[in-house]
Amino acid sequence: ELPEVFLPHALFRINLNPLEEIGWSAYGVEQVVFEVCMNPGQLFTPLHKTASGGEMARLMLALKVVTTNQQNVSTLIFDEIDHGVSGSVALAIGRRLRRLGKCGQVMAITHSAQVASQAQHHLIVAKQQEQKSTATTVQVLSETERVNEIARMLSGNNINDAARMAASELMKETL
Repeated sequence: ELPEVFLPHALFRINLNPLEEIGWSAYGVEQVVFEVCMNPGQLFTPLHKTASGGEMARLMLALKVVTTNQQNVSTLIFDEIDHGVSGSVALAIGRRLRRLGKCGQVMAITHSAQVASQAQHHLIVAKQQEQKSTATTVQVLSETERVNEIARMLSGNNINDAARMAASELMKETL
């Protein structure tokens, strides 16, 4: 899965370090450490000390894909799995999420046009605040509204024909 999310040389392993008996608990008798080697010739180091935000997001997506294939999971929810990435890497993540959606329901919270463009359905979640209350609304977008929203994600509030055309082209890039 790692090459699919633009980590072609990354290696991942799980280290189980035995704890002293005093450290044993209902959680186990070992400390679990996720380790990665991001580039050839580097040593394995703890994931949380080595990986950037974007690398961490992509590693977690790959791990989720692998573990989902081993379990009977019908719904996956990703909250900004595209953190720290853009461009072709974000598009690769969007494509991977789309393929995952063929095996079950996938919900992805994203601010990336590349990821959103790969969705089969697009929802807008908005908060509306009044004096002493906040209401959250969810709106299912039509195809035209999807194009406009992805155009907005690409170009900010200046939604013009060029932005709509770019959004339409991006949406055509599905597997």
